[in-house]
Amino acid sequence: RNDPQKDYETFFAAACLLAQRCPQTIFVVIGKGTETLSLPSVGQERFIVLGERDDVQRLLRGGDVAVLSSAYGEGCPNALGEAMATGLVCVGTDVGDTAILLGERGRIVPPRRPEDLAAALEDLVTLPSEARQALGLSARTHILNTWSQKAAARLYADLYEVMTRKKAQ
Repeated sequence: RNDPQKDYETFFAAACLLAQRCPQTIFVVIGKGTETLSLPSVGQERFIVLGERDDVQRLLRGGDVAVLSSAYGEGCPNALGEAMATGLVCVGTDVGDTAILLGERGRIVPPRRPEDLAAALEDLVTLPSEARQALGLSARTHILNTWSQKAAARLYADLYEVMTRKKAQ
């Protein structure tokens, strides 16, 4: 969504840096209010801004890398989890639980550092597609095994079993 927390300024600066090094790169921006963002004056043709959509999962499956450029205020960012669940490799800023969510399956950069964000993106977009897909598959497996509703239900069932065992003692 278009919110100061999401730090589109850093994202756009990083995208412009990356576009200089990887001229084939296209950036798709999805989220409520994003159609009102001011795009960089140079390279506007590289940005496709879609606004709020109800088919985000379908759109994510068409991408190569997902980005979370938030400067502050994230808890456990759903956008990264959703992207990882589709098999996308991700770059995220080190806010909230981003580092816990991504782990070794993506790239973590400090917030408000467009140069670092661009370098992490370049690292991923220049990977051979097989390596990038393997990293994305690792991210998907992690989400399904650790963060899915099924995984949460399993954890609650395990907790319930431990608690009832203690109560019976």
